Amino acid sequence: MARSPTASERPSFLGNPLKWSEAGRCLFVVSIMLPGVLVFLVSVALADGWGYLPSTLDEPAWALMEGFAWAGPAIWSVLLLGALWFRKHKPDSRFMSVLLVQVYSVTSASFILALGIFHSAGWILFLGGAIVSFFLFGRRLTLLGIVTFVAIFAVLIVSAHNGRAGNILDATRAPPVGDPAWSGWFTRMAITTAVFATLMLALMAYIISLLRDREERLDILAKTDGLTKVTNRREFMNVVGAEFARADRYDTPLSLVMVDLDHFKQVNDRFGHLAGDTVLAGVAGVMQDSVRDSDLVARYGGEEFVLLLPNTDAPGAALLAERCRELIATSKFDYPGGKLSVTASMGIASYPSDDMSSLDDLLNAADAAMYAAKRSGRDRVLAAGSGDHLRVADSSNPAEDSS
Repeated sequence: MARSPTASERPSFLGNPLKWSEAGRCLFVVSIMLPGVLVFLVSVALADGWGYLPSTLDEPAWALMEGFAWAGPAIWSVLLLGALWFRKHKPDSRFMSVLLVQVYSVTSASFILALGIFHSAGWILFLGGAIVSFFLFGRRLTLLGIVTFVAIFAVLIVSAHNGRAGNILDATRAPPVGDPAWSGWFTRMAITTAVFATLMLALMAYIISLLRDREERLDILAKTDGLTKVTNRREFMNVVGAEFARADRYDTPLSLVMVDLDHFKQVNDRFGHLAGDTVLAGVAGVMQDSVRDSDLVARYGGEEFVLLLPNTDAPGAALLAERCRELIATSKFDYPGGKLSVTASMGIASYPSDDMSSLDDLLNAADAAMYAAKRSGRDRVLAAGSGDHLRVADSSNPAEDSS
């Protein structure tokens, strides 16, 4: 059965930032930050005062606030131009990422001081930015940014305590409960925190979904054969071990069908390896479409496949194997030079059986039956321990149909 596409394979509004260039990631961060610092500038310069600060802010504190208000948009505008230039000329340069992480760290420290060092919104901005940075720019750049943040924040706090920033620390403290200004301050801070938290949670949810999808894709790659898109041998051995243990414990039937394509070397020699790959993928698809959801199709190695059939006895496995053999023999597989047809020899082994006591016995019996089918004429199904094949057909070579 075809698997459902992962999140990275489905259309996405933002796409996958993990696949963006360094400059593209920087541009993404700038596009989020620049509107925010512009709002800060409007609040301070055009709205006659930063609405989160009381009127008791003194002149040195106002000077610092206005410096933040004008410097922020100017620096982030330069970063915007830089990100656009790097995206066009040096999209994978690390310089832009290093610069952006450092500027974000300084901006976060300044914003926390301006908003109030005990206000949650500023720390949400810092922590959310650190998580995004870990995701977009990696551990080293993020840790360097955190060191910069700590250093800048310490300098700002020491300067404020020494009076170089006026009374900004006192002015940004929460009014006492019961003070007439407290309710207005609390309302503004609650709204700001809600907005920041919502935006950061949405961004975190998006990042987590990408990381989970990445884990899912890695898990699929680890279990799937890259060419045929069926289960690979390593994962098959894990699954068949668990199924054999279950069959042995509960005394339920378990069957294996070993499949080997006939004269496959001639396909590669006569028509090329691309044609051979096409045949392998086509045969895998035919068998995948023929089995139940509970069954497993795996590439065992080279041109060999194996079908794992839980809760299936020998007669049931024979019916399924014969259906697959017939479908393979009658299928035409397109390749650049025309169409190809192949046949397959199959061997069946079923458990429980008197001459099988382990998983190795089951695998060896299926393999032996498959080779017996090839020796007895190919394009047939043969059961382990059976003196007669289940179906006899003429020995066949790879046939080309150029129509």
